[in-house]
Amino acid sequence: MQYYGTKDNLNYGFFKENFESAIPITDSQMLDLINQQSIGRKIVSDNISVFSTDTPEKYYINELGLWETRTDEEINKQKEEQEKNIKINDLKKEISDLDAKRIRAICEPAIKNNETGETWLDFYNSQIIYLRNQLTELTGETNDFE
Repeated sequence: MQYYGTKDNLNYGFFKENFESAIPITDSQMLDLINQQSIGRKIVSDNISVFSTDTPEKYYINELGLWETRTDEEINKQKEEQEKNIKINDLKKEISDLDAKRIRAICEPAIKNNETGETWLDFYNSQIIYLRNQLTELTGETNDFE
């Protein structure tokens, strides 16, 4: 007999001794779970049983240290939020990179397009305005580019 759980509410694992909130499992269940983990599945529990899953984002540990299950809607919302945050960070980096180019364009003024008279500073300013507008659409806040 083995036990699965956590003793410190941080690290989950298999134990030989029983303790509060431990879930008992057989030796063969433990070996099967370890084999499943070795092929990329995550070991989770529902506070009653232990199992492996290939959709670990569906399970999480709440504030009380108990495993809970997310709905598909919650998973999709979380993924959308992560994608939004990645896009926000990408936009902020692009703006920062363009700010460095604008500094050079201020210090070393030059014409980018002789036909239109557009300077490099004008060009970088227009790109930054476009990126800041995208950032405002994502965050709902103006001047959120620091």
